[in-house]
Amino acid sequence: MVGLTRVCCTYVQRSVSRALHSPDETKVTVQGWLRSVRAQKSRVFASLNDGLSAETLQLVIPSSLDPKGLSVNSFVQVSGQIVHTPSRPQPAELKCHHVHLVKTCPPEGYPFPARSSPDWHQARQHPHLRSRLARCGAVLRARAAVTRAVHEHMERQGYLQVDTPVLTANDCEGAGHVFTVMTSPGRSEAGDGADSDGSSDSDDRERPFFGRDVYLTVSGQLHLEAVTCGVTHVYTLSPAFRAERSRTRRHLAEFRMLEAELAPAAELSELTAPLEQLTREVAEGFLASCGPELELLRPDDWREHLTFLKRLHSAPFAQITHAEAVELLRRRGDLSCAPRPDGDLSREHELALLEHTGNTPVFVTEWPAELKPFYMRPSGENTVAAVDLLVPRIGELAGGSLREDCADRLSSRLARLGLSERLDWYVQLRRYGGPPTAGYGLGLERLLLLLTGLEHVRDVVPFPRWLHHCDT
Repeated sequence: MVGLTRVCCTYVQRSVSRALHSPDETKVTVQGWLRSVRAQKSRVFASLNDGLSAETLQLVIPSSLDPKGLSVNSFVQVSGQIVHTPSRPQPAELKCHHVHLVKTCPPEGYPFPARSSPDWHQARQHPHLRSRLARCGAVLRARAAVTRAVHEHMERQGYLQVDTPVLTANDCEGAGHVFTVMTSPGRSEAGDGADSDGSSDSDDRERPFFGRDVYLTVSGQLHLEAVTCGVTHVYTLSPAFRAERSRTRRHLAEFRMLEAELAPAAELSELTAPLEQLTREVAEGFLASCGPELELLRPDDWREHLTFLKRLHSAPFAQITHAEAVELLRRRGDLSCAPRPDGDLSREHELALLEHTGNTPVFVTEWPAELKPFYMRPSGENTVAAVDLLVPRIGELAGGSLREDCADRLSSRLARLGLSERLDWYVQLRRYGGPPTAGYGLGLERLLLLLTGLEHVRDVVPFPRWLHHCDT
């Protein structure tokens, strides 16, 4: 035991990336999965990756260590001495002194065997195992980098992060695509048999847990608006849930949404300018930190995608009203269905608008009021001060609006919708000193599709949930 302690203390624990860039002759301990194993007469060469970076460390294992049993996808812990290799592609290799085989990976039944190149669809069938694939690990690191860049940007802009609830009594969007929360039957906790209101345990079990219908949140917007009664600039990056019966490449039942709310706000430019700046700065951060990941994700055309991202970072965004967009699209003769003046824009319409702007992101503003939720501020007789941000390949990336600040107008709308009692607290924000606000929501997964160039939203989330799929 003493000898083991002395030996271990001579080695410094390092990630693969840190080990590769350690000074020559540094004694380190690294761990991870073997990506390749090549045996020679007097030694074994193996490559090690820990998933924390795209880099691999070459291990040089002398036959005296009896490296039998080492195989691709096995997890090992290795100690040895870093040797710089300036004349080779990798900056260093590890001359191994100790090798501990922690766990083997038998090839029988494993869906991603050695020397195979599973495509995205094959990887999608095994979400619990796919993080070991080089490309899927690259997605996880890209997602972490983009999330970090979003938080850093919002902090630089003076926003306070707020955690909004996942359980809510409100359907913010009013579209009805909500998951209703229900309790499962089970043994109740021990109690004294009666509550302070005189009801018994048995009576209580007959009622809904919260006393009313409660849903998984579709948006944290209303709660952010409430916080702006005391804090002028707030945001959240939280889960959102939509029970849309959709199987497209752009939709999930559970996703992450960046939502921001600011006060006071009087013009749509107070939304479009920050949204453009956010998109540019996050793209710039992705370019600076995720080059190795991009090479793994788009091995055939990563240089072309870099050019696209640089243009995204530099070219000014276009802007057009909904009425102007409809007129422009109706003049085209190659659309399967022309848009209506009072109608929504389909994905075909969105991509046609982007083609018109030279695949530059475009803000579509001044939307028909009947297409948008109850909380948006009027901008004309039949329009609201709303904006959608469309980006190449994806279509809608973000949406926002000025919020209705007149308590009486808001009360009238809620009464027509039958929501007066449920959202009385929301009207009170206007009556008790709440300033006019504006805000937006941006889908993190769609932003990742834009930055990585991947085609399917199920590939940029570790455990995707969609219609009839929630197995892991």
